[in-house]
Amino acid sequence: MGDTRSGSLRPARSEARKDLLRVLDGAASAVRFSRELLFSAMENVDHGVNVIDSALCLAAWNSRFVELFRFPPGFLRVGMPAEELVRFLAPAGASETEIREFVERRLAPIRRKQSYAVEREVHDGTVIKVNATPMSNGRYVMTYSDVTEQHLATRALTRANEQLEERLASSRRELSAAIDDLASAKDFAERAALSQARFLAAASHDLLQPLQAARLFVASAADASRDESIQGLLANAESSIATADRLLRALLNLSHYEVGGKKPSGNPVDVGALLADLECQLGPLAKVKGLTLRVVPTTRFAMSERDLLRSIVQNMVVNAICYTSAGSVVVGCRTDPAGLRIEVRDSGPGIPADAMDRIFEEFSRLAPEEQSRPGNGLGLAIARRICGILGHRLSVRSKLGAGSVFAVTTASACPIRPLGVTRAAGTLPKGFRILCVDNDPGVLEGLMAAFTGWGAKVTAAGSMREACTLGGPWDAIVSDYELGGDGNGLDLIEALFDNAPVHALLAADLSDAVTERAAGLGIEVIRKPAAPAILHAFLIRALRAMPRTIPLR
Repeated sequence: MGDTRSGSLRPARSEARKDLLRVLDGAASAVRFSRELLFSAMENVDHGVNVIDSALCLAAWNSRFVELFRFPPGFLRVGMPAEELVRFLAPAGASETEIREFVERRLAPIRRKQSYAVEREVHDGTVIKVNATPMSNGRYVMTYSDVTEQHLATRALTRANEQLEERLASSRRELSAAIDDLASAKDFAERAALSQARFLAAASHDLLQPLQAARLFVASAADASRDESIQGLLANAESSIATADRLLRALLNLSHYEVGGKKPSGNPVDVGALLADLECQLGPLAKVKGLTLRVVPTTRFAMSERDLLRSIVQNMVVNAICYTSAGSVVVGCRTDPAGLRIEVRDSGPGIPADAMDRIFEEFSRLAPEEQSRPGNGLGLAIARRICGILGHRLSVRSKLGAGSVFAVTTASACPIRPLGVTRAAGTLPKGFRILCVDNDPGVLEGLMAAFTGWGAKVTAAGSMREACTLGGPWDAIVSDYELGGDGNGLDLIEALFDNAPVHALLAADLSDAVTERAAGLGIEVIRKPAAPAILHAFLIRALRAMPRTIPLR
């Protein structure tokens, strides 16, 4: 009887074998699919990829890896030692020692299974960024990306920053040079302004010296004459000299404000007295042209600088007389919301609307036919500049064929009692001794004539050196401030201080330093050109302050 088990087992074994083969085929298919999926993924990424196995041999790579490092065809193979791969990537022209060091640096983190990231430059300046990461199964995966564009952008940004720094440095140098130039220009301007201020001080003295001499000679002539008609003429001459003094001083003051940086202080100005004085001075000018100059009396006071305000109004009046052929010029005051408005009305031809601004420009004339009129077109320009300094408003309104109205508006001031300068009662005794010092022969002669006419005994000197040789003593010393190169009037008075009990300094232009020094010495300061009445009053006061060794007549 045969074995029934052996016949039954063969089919079972055959089926089992078939099942095992099917499982193995399925596993192989799964592995192939996984490998194909893995390689497909590696081929479709933008980065180069390679895998190093635990034996430090090349296990896998993609085509992007080949492209980045330009490996020769067929050079890469599975199982290729990593050392051989790294040696191929060593810098061209490196020695064997340098190659070994290069290989060791690259393999060291792989052997230690350390992650790292590094950027390196390969052929043609291409920059590759390498990221290496160990895997759990002992393998090592490395990715490579081309970052050349980023490096170029970074380098361009770096160059741009460097260029920007260079431009900024150049700009800073230029700015520093400009600041230095500005400082130099400012220093030059300050020195020029100081030089001009000194020149103005000297000019003030030189320009006012003849006026001082004229006033003294007029005063001496008036004292010596008993003829009333001559007295009247001399009084008019004195008034004219005083007017010229005020106008000249106003122009010099204007220069001090514009050049020297002086600030106007502002004082109450008797407008009525100012206008009456202008009527007296300019009435004859209007009369010569057949015009009537009329001033409306007023008791108002303006807050201003008297000489400068007078210059403004005088320029407006002279301009009105100049451009008016027939009729009248009327000067008066009106209340204004800003204070006080001094108006000059004329019956002239009027001003075109398009010329309202031009008339205040230097050397401006309305029409060619006006060139024959007197003047040079500076009056209104000067008035506007003075108004700008004083903070006054200068305005004009006009109508063709109906005349014009010029006006200056100032702040109002409270009326004050005028302090008139009159000759002090009494005359000087014949024994009264005065030392007069001035380097201008004309002024010195005028001082001697005035003091001698008042009964004084006068000793004259033209310089500090000459005065110091005269000895003294005297009852009073009167000295000009500007004496030339060997010293000024304050130096002289200080040197001879004990030779006289009373001292007076004559000065055309006073600085704060001169005023303070004079006050410290107790010296009276008299502005030039000094009215003879002021000098006479000073001497009488000095005589009364002295011990009564000389009787007062």
